[in-house]
Amino acid sequence: MKSILVLALLTGATAKGANYELYLFVGQSNMDGRGKTANLTEAQRRPSQKSIIFYRNPPHASDGWQPLAPGFSVPPKHRSGLPSPTFGPEIGFSSAMEKSQPDRRFAFIKGSRGGTSLRRDWNPGAKGDAKSQGPIYRNFIETVRLGIAALTKGGHGYQLRGLLWHQGESDSKSSAETYHRRFVEFANRIREDLQAPELPIVVGEVFDNGKRDGVRKALWQFGEIDPAGRFVSSKDTSTWDPGTHFDAKSQLLLGRRYAEAILKLTNEQSESGWVNLFEGDSLELWEPGPSKAKNPSKEIGNRWSLKDGVLHLDREAKSGRGGQIWTKKRYDDFELKFEFNIAYDGNSGVKYRAADVDGSAIGCEYQIIDDDNYRDNKNPTHRTACLYELVAVPKDRKWNPAGQWNSGRIRVSKNQFEHWLNGVKVVSIKLGSEDWKNRFAESKYKNHPEFSKNAGPIVLTDHQDSVSYRNVHIRELK
Repeated sequence: MKSILVLALLTGATAKGANYELYLFVGQSNMDGRGKTANLTEAQRRPSQKSIIFYRNPPHASDGWQPLAPGFSVPPKHRSGLPSPTFGPEIGFSSAMEKSQPDRRFAFIKGSRGGTSLRRDWNPGAKGDAKSQGPIYRNFIETVRLGIAALTKGGHGYQLRGLLWHQGESDSKSSAETYHRRFVEFANRIREDLQAPELPIVVGEVFDNGKRDGVRKALWQFGEIDPAGRFVSSKDTSTWDPGTHFDAKSQLLLGRRYAEAILKLTNEQSESGWVNLFEGDSLELWEPGPSKAKNPSKEIGNRWSLKDGVLHLDREAKSGRGGQIWTKKRYDDFELKFEFNIAYDGNSGVKYRAADVDGSAIGCEYQIIDDDNYRDNKNPTHRTACLYELVAVPKDRKWNPAGQWNSGRIRVSKNQFEHWLNGVKVVSIKLGSEDWKNRFAESKYKNHPEFSKNAGPIVLTDHQDSVSYRNVHIRELK
């Protein structure tokens, strides 16, 4: 029965798999969890229908992805398998996230162990030198690799959304300066090792027993200073032992606070000059793009539909009108972030600094295709996230295949063009440089001397294939 439930959750709503918001749970005993499951309600003990977990604390492991429930924790003297009689903040976190984002599914990779220190066990070591890393840090990087591999092997997509940290009891003798320096090194390295340079990291405060002031101050400082860092307070929490391990009620509270911090960080990022181009499930900021038709419509084609924040171009329908669409506003220097989901054997793209040339939108393009199956996938400058016709992406870049969500980003600043895919920069070139001139002279755009030199709209193309977009935000750069 258990295996049938796991299969149902991992298969998701479509045959091609589900898409998950991925969070990492990292730290020592309070992240691993010492809250007692016996103190939870029946509803709180019930396996989640929307969240799954991959737990690894060698020699204990969850045997692949499992429905989230209490018990993915290894308390002292626990000798039997999982589930154990304890739980961590993931239960309160999942409850809050599922309530706040009811249309999402969540995946948690948890790699935590009691009694471990940042100084030794979580030491990220020297770049590229696994032998210099602490054993628990090394285990966790392997845990993430195994968890993601299992998820994608099952045909599921993911977006890495954040890392939750709770640790410090074993470093209580460290000064605030020392712990802060070590944790900044840890945060920078794990972002680098996960190829997620802007990964949100939320740190939880250790319980105040009067002996951990240095660690508490350092964690607070990280949350205040790091642009993508936040701090979660342990105020009004309680422990079941003399001042170390949170009880069940406090573990739930801590989990909710982690969720509130992640959601607040997301909102703050959206408010710092970012404009939602799908605000209010409306295409008010968009209009039909150029067309070769004699009497082009002034209305966006009905093959485009926007619902619950997802814009879908349906090319499977037997009738209807599509066509490319572009923003009413023109952008020069800007940053655009978006998520996309291309259909099997599909081709699409996002153009920018485009111009209407004889009914066609001509400009730089963030290419979006089914790299595995589309007929034009042999040209390295025609693959997903490349600068179409001009700059190829690295062969080892990570992307989720057709039918799954990927995140993209385009940044244009002082004629420096950058493309990002799933949090990793994959294209960088300067308009007008010798490298640009050489590539441009060999491209099909060589007869367009004003190509992408001026402000222009953001264009969503229609190449007769279905595609979806969500979380499309833009901000102008000064």
